[in-house]
Amino acid sequence: YNLEDALVVAGFLHSFLRHADCVKIANIAQVVNVIAPVLTQGDRMLIQSIFCPFEMFSRRRNGVSLRPAVEGPAYEGKTHGRTNYIDVSAVLDGQRMHVFATNRAPDAEAELAVRIADADIAALDSAELLTGPDAKAANSYENPDVIRSVEWREPAVRNGQAVAKLPPLSLAAMTFRLA
Repeated sequence: YNLEDALVVAGFLHSFLRHADCVKIANIAQVVNVIAPVLTQGDRMLIQSIFCPFEMFSRRRNGVSLRPAVEGPAYEGKTHGRTNYIDVSAVLDGQRMHVFATNRAPDAEAELAVRIADADIAALDSAELLTGPDAKAANSYENPDVIRSVEWREPAVRNGQAVAKLPPLSLAAMTFRLA
């Protein structure tokens, strides 16, 4: 699995969250080996790229799914018309808001502004970013850390909202404290 595959998994997870009113459970059939996020070879273990979105979303899974509104650059899809480069989902967890954002653009950064309708964002609690050197980049037993989520300090909170620039082909998972 490569970075493209990880971003596809993120797309499914975004959709599951946005449709939480009717999608009550989702499962992954193979967890280890055979088309799985984790591979083993004797005593060795390989974390594949598709593991990362599962981990990023699962760290921020509690709360009530929100209905995000997305404005920004888009492209014309072959079958479904206008499609945003940015894919977003969000969860409200008490006084915290978890936001997931994927930039599907292959070669352009994306401006991200996060606002919540009836509250101000007070601070960034944590954020991580998943990206890689190119769309086809993949982890291997020889190079196991090519595709990994890393701490991300880019999101800044100003005037009750958060702003950041998402790199091309990336997934961000952020937790904000609300005022």
